[in-house]
Amino acid sequence: MKMKKLLSLLLATMVITAAGCSGNNDSADAATTTAAEAGAVTTTAEENTVSADDNPLLSDEMKEHIRNVREGAPVYADFIETTSSFPLTMGFAVEQDVYGTGEPVKTEMLVGMISAEKFYITSVTDGMAMDIIITDGKYYMISAEEKTALYMDMTDEEASSMSEEMTASIKANFDASAATYETGETEFEGKTYLYEKINTVEMGEVMIYIDKATNQVKYISSQGVTLEITTVSSEVDESKFEIPADYTLVDMAQMMG
Repeated sequence: MKMKKLLSLLLATMVITAAGCSGNNDSADAATTTAAEAGAVTTTAEENTVSADDNPLLSDEMKEHIRNVREGAPVYADFIETTSSFPLTMGFAVEQDVYGTGEPVKTEMLVGMISAEKFYITSVTDGMAMDIIITDGKYYMISAEEKTALYMDMTDEEASSMSEEMTASIKANFDASAATYETGETEFEGKTYLYEKINTVEMGEVMIYIDKATNQVKYISSQGVTLEITTVSSEVDESKFEIPADYTLVDMAQMMG
């Protein structure tokens, strides 16, 4: 299921970030400046719009996959197509054993993607907030509580590798033509939903719960994990790419050097 793979990638990104940002604070003074002094990160809709024809996420294989899924699960097929396109804003929540303790914790995320090289992640895991921005060849980790923005310049190789990993994660991971499909109505979390059930050879049952009022996907459940979809939109909030002028910018390379 594409969404689970994307979630795993984003969670892995946060874990790597948290591990990589531990350093000696004594060396931070020389690396800091304010966003106003450095110039806040800004974007415009005109310079970032990517047409559907140029969308790097929809390969011929994915287009065929979506066509096959649509024959048995049309709402889910539309969802795959929408969430495999730029620009995209998607919010979701999931409970998983993030720390390996056997106890699930809740993660909530809002992701805004202009392209595979330009996106933001706003997340709260077990009450811990983290904001990440990738834009203009820079990687930012934002702390609203401390009013700081740790940043790192990405090399062309790093940016290219990240883009390839992001786009590579968007691929079919079950044979839609060999799957069987079922639709109907069911109770879930105390509410009545429409559903589309896909029985796959590769990953067992995929259950899609659909809001009756909006005909939009609300939950996706597979392999013991249930993903709640909180937001899906083709518009991206440009202000999310801006660093507030009073935030302190900290160069991670100098901080850990």
